[in-house]
Amino acid sequence: MSNRHDRRKAPATFRKSMLKSLTLDQHFEETLRRVRAEFERSGEIHPGFECVTEAEIFHVPAHWPDSSAKGAACAALRDSFRRRGVNRYLFSGECWVVKAPGLRPADDPDRGESVQVIAVERNGPRRYAFAEVTRNGGMATLGPWEVNGEVPPGWLLELLEEGHSDRAVKVEPPPVGRMSNADFQDLADQRPEQAAEFRDSVKIHDQLADLIADQIAEGSNGTATAMFVALETVLCSIVKEMGSPNGLEQFARFLRDHPDKFSMFSTVPDQVPSTQDVRSWKAILRGFSCEKREAGHAVCAIFGAFMNMYMRVGSQVIGALGLAERIGDWDSEQQAKLRQVGLHSSFELDDEEGRVFIALSAERYPIGVMGRRNAVGDLFVSRIVSFPDGDFATAIDKIQQSGVELIMGSEAKDLLRKMDQVKRVALPARKFKEIWEVENWGEDEWTEQVLAEIAFAKAMNSNTFLIAINSAEALRAIGCAVLQMV
Repeated sequence: MSNRHDRRKAPATFRKSMLKSLTLDQHFEETLRRVRAEFERSGEIHPGFECVTEAEIFHVPAHWPDSSAKGAACAALRDSFRRRGVNRYLFSGECWVVKAPGLRPADDPDRGESVQVIAVERNGPRRYAFAEVTRNGGMATLGPWEVNGEVPPGWLLELLEEGHSDRAVKVEPPPVGRMSNADFQDLADQRPEQAAEFRDSVKIHDQLADLIADQIAEGSNGTATAMFVALETVLCSIVKEMGSPNGLEQFARFLRDHPDKFSMFSTVPDQVPSTQDVRSWKAILRGFSCEKREAGHAVCAIFGAFMNMYMRVGSQVIGALGLAERIGDWDSEQQAKLRQVGLHSSFELDDEEGRVFIALSAERYPIGVMGRRNAVGDLFVSRIVSFPDGDFATAIDKIQQSGVELIMGSEAKDLLRKMDQVKRVALPARKFKEIWEVENWGEDEWTEQVLAEIAFAKAMNSNTFLIAINSAEALRAIGCAVLQMV
């Protein structure tokens, strides 16, 4: 007899199987019926994409907090759809309708509301329909669908387009997928010790999730951001003896390739954690880690559990796109690229060393460089940042009021030019001495550095989450199997 989970899963499985056999027009009509039923039931539509590949159907929530995030979502979805082999997608969501010609929806006081559905086939047709929403007090009514022969232009219809470029196509490895039962059985047959470690890591992850859920229920340890910072801090301590980082890009790619599993942008309130809350979470998580190690669990299994939890929590706190970029910044090759163009990473500085600076040039605004200047005047860069302010003068005024050092003129242009080179420079076949071989930060120093940079990022209202922390030594070789847990 099937259990309740299987009975709930059966209709969804049947629908996915049915959708693969539909034409675009049939899928479009089915979506129109489903969206109307959802609106009549709840009075709203949760925006999102339904994506069809040869092997799967998956759903991506559509959530972008501002126009800058919308641009990032467009690029990220296009890359994800290409790598995962999406052949068709349908988008549904609510939108504003301009009544006064020449105005943006946000500027039109008489703007209307509608629900739109878009269908796109790779190298094939497109479909578009919308229906007007009428609200009368607490009652919402969806009008008849209007199907346009002319599909309006917009980035939502261009996510399967590869664009035009004279550059050679970059060869990409396939996306990191989830491990099937058959794959796991093969692993168990060929490498039983690794399979046992994987099972152990899954169990520890479940126990860690229960511990965190209990602490959240008690409500005594502050924000999700505090938990995220503490998770990263404990990760650093777990893996210091595990050797050189390996597979960092796989973690980042898994986050980027699976917007259906990890929210692209933050989903929690925008808050700066207190040091007390971070230390409370850190003590709890460190105690859990020590308990598992004393019980004889392998360090790699413990790390796998913490890393998967870090990805889950981090994608909610700062978003998967920011988290993936951050993991990429930990890579030793990234540090080597900075050195090759004559730059130094702020990872090389002690926690209390240096003063935060922002380098801005009017020609390159809203792009800038953030970092720290040490006591003798040397600059150590953290990363490229993007400012949300509409004009250069407003950003300059905010920076000056914050007390952060502002670098302009030729020095700022030189920093921006070198940071551009870092993205393109080819690494020589020699090994640089890694950052973590010359540093000896304590856990409290890690925490204080994270909190300081979070506070600055929030105060500046930057579109990029800014944390200059040397977390490269927080990730060590654990193999792809741990990635499949998520």
